[in-house]
Amino acid sequence: MNKEQLESIAMNIVYQLGDFYTLSTELRNSTNDEAIAFVEKLIKEKLEQQKKPRTKQTIPEKTIYWGETSAEEMDWEEANDWCEEQGGRLPTLIELLQANPDYFVASYYWSATEFTSLFAYYVNFSNCTTFFNFKTNALNVRCVFDKLNK
Repeated sequence: MNKEQLESIAMNIVYQLGDFYTLSTELRNSTNDEAIAFVEKLIKEKLEQQKKPRTKQTIPEKTIYWGETSAEEMDWEEANDWCEEQGGRLPTLIELLQANPDYFVASYYWSATEFTSLFAYYVNFSNCTTFFNFKTNALNVRCVFDKLNK
C-alpha cells in the first residue's frame, strides 16, 4: 500500500474523528511505516470509541421562538454576535433539526453546535441534511429566543 492510499484511508477515519490537523501533520512528515502505524492507531481509536456504551439523553421540552432569517449570510462568530445583539442565541443542531422546514428558505443555516474549534454544524434546509463547515464560511442565520419578544 502506498502513502497516498494510506492517506486516503486515514482521511476517511479522521473525517469521522474530526482531527484534520493531526492527520495532515502526521502523514506529511512520516515514512511509509510511520504512516501505517498512524493509520493503525486511528483505526484502534475508532474501534474503541464504538465499543463505548451510548447513553440515552433526554432533552426537556421547552418552547422557543424563531426570529427572522438574516438579511445577509455571515460567519459563525458574526452569527453568534448578531443573535446576542438581538437578545437571542444561535439555535442548537437539535433545535434546527426539530424545526419545521416549511418556515425556512431552502438554504444552509448555522447551528450553535461546534464540531471542533474550527468547525460548526449547519443544516441544509433544501434537503434537510446536516454537516459541518469551517466557522469562517458565511451561511444564513436564524436566531432563537427563549421568550417571546414583544
